[in-house]
Amino acid sequence: MDRSDFSFSRDGFEIFPLLSVADFMVVKGFALEMLGNLFREYAGKELSEEALLTYHLWGAEALVPHREMLRAKNRHTQANQAIRSLLVNQILEQRLRTIGISNFRLWDEGLGWLAFRLVRPGPGDGYPFSCKNWGPAKEVLSIWIPILGFEQNVMIHLVPGSHLNEYPKYLPTDTHFTKDEYRLTYEPTEQESLRPIMQPGQALIFHPKTLHAEEVKRGSCTRLNLEFRLEPL
Repeated sequence: MDRSDFSFSRDGFEIFPLLSVADFMVVKGFALEMLGNLFREYAGKELSEEALLTYHLWGAEALVPHREMLRAKNRHTQANQAIRSLLVNQILEQRLRTIGISNFRLWDEGLGWLAFRLVRPGPGDGYPFSCKNWGPAKEVLSIWIPILGFEQNVMIHLVPGSHLNEYPKYLPTDTHFTKDEYRLTYEPTEQESLRPIMQPGQALIFHPKTLHAEEVKRGSCTRLNLEFRLEPL
């Protein structure tokens, strides 16, 4: 499936322009600094944008302790007020009002409200198909923002309209992701799922019942994205 027009009510997600060019560069710099600090601490590496995009090609040879470096506590942050103001802005608030949400709070499971993911194509860095309602972050809306690596093949994977249906699920017994989060029992076909095309400064908002996967199986670059969640009040 390949589409460019999305509706939150119909598809369970939609894409909208959240950040100006200048604001995106500030948020991008924040994310790269956060990740760069981890690479210096855990691997003794200085990280450029070019190196990060090809991290899937050299990280193993450089003996970067990927799993240890990117534990949940290292990927989350409270961020500062300047970053919070850029991300939770009037554009987002207006978009939320259009889908019927006028009051909300940032959802924080105790590690910080803002998180990043660094996903290489191939080794299973991102979790397989699930939805927020199947884990601890129930009933929250997710705001997903690509920062680096805009190739369509490495974008988040979604099943349009899945928020309107029920699906079979199971609880995995061997996983390095959240232990109490259910997974979809089958792999959606290309006809029922898609990876959206997104541009710098755009964000994706999705429903807590929308099936999605962060996993990337094929691609020519490593992806860096930010995500935060909102709990309607």
